Amino acid sequence: MPSSSVLKAAAAAVLALLGQSLAAPSVLSATATFSSTPSATVSLVSNTYISPHASYTGTPTTTGALSTSVLAPSISPRPAANGSSSYPADGRLHAALAAPYLPSGGEGTNGSAPVYRPMSDYDYQALSLALYQAWAELDLLRYGLAEYPQSEFYRHGLTPTDRYLLRFMAEQQVGHATLLTNVLGPGAPRPCAYNYPLTDNLTEYIDFSQKLFKWGESSIYGFVNHLNSRAAGQLLTQSTAIKARQQMLLRQFAGLFPMPVWFEPGIPRLLVVDPVGANFPALHIINQPNPARINGSDAANETTGAPANALNATALKKAGESSTPLSYPGRQVFLRWDAPGIKVGPNNSYVTSTTAKQPRFALWVGQLNATYTPLHNVRNNTADYVPAECHRVCGGSRR
Repeated sequence: MPSSSVLKAAAAAVLALLGQSLAAPSVLSATATFSSTPSATVSLVSNTYISPHASYTGTPTTTGALSTSVLAPSISPRPAANGSSSYPADGRLHAALAAPYLPSGGEGTNGSAPVYRPMSDYDYQALSLALYQAWAELDLLRYGLAEYPQSEFYRHGLTPTDRYLLRFMAEQQVGHATLLTNVLGPGAPRPCAYNYPLTDNLTEYIDFSQKLFKWGESSIYGFVNHLNSRAAGQLLTQSTAIKARQQMLLRQFAGLFPMPVWFEPGIPRLLVVDPVGANFPALHIINQPNPARINGSDAANETTGAPANALNATALKKAGESSTPLSYPGRQVFLRWDAPGIKVGPNNSYVTSTTAKQPRFALWVGQLNATYTPLHNVRNNTADYVPAECHRVCGGSRR
């Protein structure tokens, strides 16, 4: 049995610890009279709201995507670099520390100053795409506040606080546009005049908005890790984290489950339109599910705006909640695509084109992979396919 002196010493040690962790609460009055002059200020980029919204009718300033000499018709697949899987991932350290508490390895960890600007053509075009997206999101948020009165928000169970949240989200987009404009420099893209596939129904606006923010989020995930400028990519990642929260809030405004996936998909960059990318003809999903229906998977030609496949609230009013999924493995999907040669993009300056032969597969991007499904009945720019059975992380049905 321990001696009394040992017990007393142990008790004293315990009391000493308690004295440090369980100190009596007190009020600390901080001095709030200090002031200083900011060493630098950042001016927000010009961001005037353009109204009314209508289709562009002017003459294109340029026609066709930017291009130089082309080295190859495609990028050939290659195996991973030698030694890519040689690191013994066993939890131990296998090289000298670069500095105290800093393990060996990593990118941008050698003390070099970060470079917050494009470092390649790929960087410039990808960051321009992100800026175009930020401008569109900013305009769409302001459009919702300008076009839909508070009474319409009340009718959908949304309050003035919810409208303020949209206004604050617009302020966030001004910050994102300012950051990307400063990274890109004087030639950075400016806002466009936008035309949305919407009626005066707020439900359609919210559905289209959450989809637009989703495209922006997933398109950035598809290219950010390929940027030469890792510093610029870091800034873009931080702004995309806000975009993800915005998309989740817009889904909740629509009464949808806020995050129905385990992993957010990353859209391959070549599937996203930018000044260099292939401007593919628009794809129409003829039987795109309509969440306004009780059985949304029964819809046909009930969307507004072909590329967006946005909800059509006037097609059929939702009369109650339904457990029927909007889509599911084995559901036949009918497609139609436009012929090339249509003017699209800023100022209608780009023309849709394709070098593809007879289509054979549908590519659908899931959470962690991309799946090719054979097309059937391919004729006259139409086809159909049946999504394959897959597990949770493969794709999943989301609204």
